[in-house]
Amino acid sequence: MGTYSITRQHGRDLDALQGETFFREHGWTRVPRLVQWMATLRCPLSCPHCLAGDDHTEDLSLHHAARLIEQVAAMGVEEFLLTGGEPLARPDLPEIIDMLRANRVHWSLNTAQMPDRRTQAAMEKWPPGFVAVSVDGPEKVHDDFRGVPGTFRQAMQSIGFFAGMGVGVAAGTTVTARNFRYLSATFGIVLGSGATSWGLHLPVPEGRASYRKDLFLSRSQIKGLLDFVTSKRSHFPVTMADEIGYCGLWEPLLRDEPFFCGAGRAGCVVLPGGEVVPCTTLDRTTSAGNAMERPFREIWETGFKDLRGWVPKDKCSACPYVSACGGGCWLQRRHGTQCFQDVWHMPQALKTAAGLAVCLGIASSGATVFAQESVPPENVSVMAEAESAKMQILQSSIIRWYASQLSGRGVPNTDAVIEDLRKTRPDDPGAQYFLAFAAGKRPEAIEDRARSIINAFNTKQCSLCLVGLAWRDVTEWCLRGTRPEVRTDVERKALREVVAKVGETAEAWRTEIFENKLDPSLRQPLQYRRFFVSKAGPTALQRLEGNLAQERWRGGKDVTRQFLAEHPYAESLALDCTVREGANIRCLRGGQIVDVNRTFTLRAFDVLVVPKHEGDVPTTLEFSIGTYKLKAVLPPETELAYGDVLRIVHEQNPKIFAGELFNSTLVVSSRSPFALPELLIRMERWRNSKAAKAGEEERAEFPYEIIWRLFDLYLF
Repeated sequence: MGTYSITRQHGRDLDALQGETFFREHGWTRVPRLVQWMATLRCPLSCPHCLAGDDHTEDLSLHHAARLIEQVAAMGVEEFLLTGGEPLARPDLPEIIDMLRANRVHWSLNTAQMPDRRTQAAMEKWPPGFVAVSVDGPEKVHDDFRGVPGTFRQAMQSIGFFAGMGVGVAAGTTVTARNFRYLSATFGIVLGSGATSWGLHLPVPEGRASYRKDLFLSRSQIKGLLDFVTSKRSHFPVTMADEIGYCGLWEPLLRDEPFFCGAGRAGCVVLPGGEVVPCTTLDRTTSAGNAMERPFREIWETGFKDLRGWVPKDKCSACPYVSACGGGCWLQRRHGTQCFQDVWHMPQALKTAAGLAVCLGIASSGATVFAQESVPPENVSVMAEAESAKMQILQSSIIRWYASQLSGRGVPNTDAVIEDLRKTRPDDPGAQYFLAFAAGKRPEAIEDRARSIINAFNTKQCSLCLVGLAWRDVTEWCLRGTRPEVRTDVERKALREVVAKVGETAEAWRTEIFENKLDPSLRQPLQYRRFFVSKAGPTALQRLEGNLAQERWRGGKDVTRQFLAEHPYAESLALDCTVREGANIRCLRGGQIVDVNRTFTLRAFDVLVVPKHEGDVPTTLEFSIGTYKLKAVLPPETELAYGDVLRIVHEQNPKIFAGELFNSTLVVSSRSPFALPELLIRMERWRNSKAAKAGEEERAEFPYEIIWRLFDLYLF
C-alpha cells in the first residue's frame, strides 16, 4: 500500500493506481494503524526542535489516559506510540504501562532519556515493541543541542537498556545545520550504541523550530544527506524519515518501503489536552475533536475529511510525480515546505525504463521476494523476513564486529561476535575468512591473500559487508605491502585478479540483493501491502479492502539492472582525475581494458596500467577537491590499484596530511578516501602508544574519531 504506482504497459496507457487513488475510492483505514499520544508536553530539555514550549504544562490525566487506552484497545489499533515532549518525564508512566498491559495494547516509545527504576520494572512486565532514542550527534554536539550536560550519556544508557531487553531500538537524528557535518561520527556512535537501525529526520517549521531558520539545511546539504544515506544503507539499516516526502529515483536507495504520509488516514496524534490531530503539531485548529469529550472511534471515523479526500492543487496538480508523491509530508505541506523535487529530480533518468519505473514508485522493500505464486499472501512477509534473517548472519556479524571496537553499553564484545559466528556458520567460507581477518591472521603475500578472498566469495550469503572487508584487505596491502615499482609479475597478476573478483562480486551480489528488495507486496493482493513506517516503529500488515488485488508489477529485474548501472557500487569512493594528454594510461575495469581520457573517474575496483614515461615528462594525476589541487607522479611501468593511488598521493603531499591541517581541509574530510592512509598511520601510532599497551582506554585518549572515520570509509 502507500505510494507505489503500478504501471500498465504493453501498449496500454500508463496509469498510476496508488495509495491516494485507493483512499479516494475506499476512504481510509477503518482502524488507525498508529495512534500517537503526546504523553506530556513538558520537556525537561531545551532542545530548539522540540515541539513543546516551556509554557505548556497540560497533561492528560491518569483517568483520561485510562479511558483513551481502553478505547484504543477496543478498536484493535496495532500500535500505540508514547511520545512528547518527553514521555519519561511523567511520574505516573509506570501506571500507564500497567494499563497498557491490562488492555493488551502493543506500544512503542519515543524518548531521549533513561527510564528510572520504577518505569524499568513496569517495562520489564510489558516491554515496548519498538523504541526510538534521540541521538543528535557526538557527546558535545548532543549535549549542546539539548542544552543539558549528560543527556548524551543518558541516551546511550537508554539504548543499551532497551537493547538488553531484546527490544528493537532505532537511533533517531534530526539533521540540522548544527550537526550535519558530524553525520559520519554519529554513524560510528550508532553502530557502537547497540541500536538496530538509524532514522534520519529533517526539521519541520513547527513549535520552536518555526523561528530557528538557522537550523534548516541548505539544498546542497540535503543532497549531501541523501548521498550519505545511500552510501550506508548497504551495510546498516539507515532510513530517511518522511519529512522529506517522496524522492523519485532516490526512493529505493533511501527507504525499505515507499514513502506514504498516513497523517489522518492511517494514524493520528492525541495531544495532552485530548485534541486529536493528524500528526505531531500543536495547532489545535487541525483537531478533529477532543478525546475527553467524544468517543475516540467517532472522532476517527468522522474526522480528517480534507486529508482523506486530498486533491492536488496549484503546482502539485501539474506535477508529473503527484500520483506517487501524494502531496508529500502533511506537516511540511501545511507550511508550504513539502517539495524537495529540486534536490532529487534527475530529468535524464526519466528517459530509461528504470527511471520511469522507480520515479513512479515501483521498487523497494527490505524483505526477500518469493516468486512462488502459491504462497498465501498473509504468509509471504513472515517467510521473507525469516529467510532474510537467515541469509544475513554474516552481514550482521561483520557489522557487530565493527561496533564491538567502539566502547559503550549494549555493544557486544569482539569475542562474543566471533564465537556466535563460529557456532552458527562453522563451515561457511565467508565466515572462515572473516574469522581469520578478525583474528589478525591475514597472509602477508598478495597471492595468498588473493586466494583467501576469492575462496571467501564461495559463501552462499550475499554480504556487501564481506565485499567491503575484502576491499579493505586488498587496499591495506597496497598501502603497506610491496611498492608498485618493485612488484613481481606474480604479485601483479594476483592483484589484478583479486581486484577484478571483488568488483565482479560486488556488482553481482548487489544486483541480487537489490532485486530481492523489490517489494514483495507488489506480488501480493493490495489489501496486504505494508505502509512505510517512520514514527510508528516496525511495519505491520494492513487489512485494507479493495478490488485491485490482481494488478502486478512485471519486469522488475530489467528495471533493477538498468537502475544499478546508473549508480555504480561504492560511488562515494570515486575520484575525479585529470591526466596530461598523450599519457597513454589504460584502466582495467570489470575485466576490460578502458582507454583513459584526459579527465576520467577512478573507481574503487579499477587498476591503472601506467606505461613508460615519454622522455623526461612524468605521468601525473591531478585531483581537484574544493579549492585544493593534489598532484601525484605515477611510477612508470606499473599497475596501480586504488590503494596504490592513495598511497602515492599521501606520500607526495605530506604537508596536506600533517598536524591540524589534516583535520581542517576538504581533502581529508571525514568521508574523503584520501584520508585513509593517514588514519591508518595515526591508528597504528595509538596502538603502539604507552597508553594502549598498558590497556588504558580512557575516553580522552581512545581514538574514537579515527575509528569512526575508518568505519565510514570501509563501509563505503
